[in-house]
Amino acid sequence: MNAAQRLPYVEMLRELDWELCTFCSYDKSNGCDCGRECQHPLEHRLAIPEYDLVSDCWGFRPDYPINDIADIIGITLAQGWQAATWWEDGDKLRIVGRGEVTV
Repeated sequence: MNAAQRLPYVEMLRELDWELCTFCSYDKSNGCDCGRECQHPLEHRLAIPEYDLVSDCWGFRPDYPINDIADIIGITLAQGWQAATWWEDGDKLRIVGRGEVTV
């Protein structure tokens, strides 16, 4: 996926200050507030300079369709959540969040 193809994801994620790897199929979460780990097969074999993952990542591959990602971000924004989690439940996508609504 080139930079132009990643741009819609980057723009959506900026709304919440979430990292691009939040929706990457190569991301492995280390649990609540314990960080993330990239599992891209090339990452550990190439010398990759540090970069701002919110801005862009050459290895990004979405793990959900863009419409689902837009829904997750939209619901999180609409509810005023600071954090959210989601999972597939049969043919449905479940999302729950936490945080204060600020006006």
